[in-house]
Amino acid sequence: MKCITSNFIRCDFDTKKIYSWYFCYQFNEGKDFEKQIEMYHQGTTLSVKKLNIKTIGELKIFLPDIEKQILIGNIYRQSIIQNDLMIKQADDIKKFTMELICRMEED
Repeated sequence: MKCITSNFIRCDFDTKKIYSWYFCYQFNEGKDFEKQIEMYHQGTTLSVKKLNIKTIGELKIFLPDIEKQILIGNIYRQSIIQNDLMIKQADDIKKFTMELICRMEED
């Protein structure tokens, strides 16, 4: 692992063992990671809770076979893409609606 900045970390994987999007899913949504991170922060009173490189390196991850990781990872990736598209669509609808209201007020 190489630290890019204090807010980001780059993780390199052996692609024969772990699929990067499966790791993203586990890190962002996985209950096992969440429990491990909560245990790390136990007793911490800081409002912003950070993880250091050592802690991330010590996280344990269950690895199903690579085909299942790819399936889960791709579904997770697609859900993120779909969510972003829906947010953009909602923003576009609001922008269009506000422009329409402004034009109506001008008349």
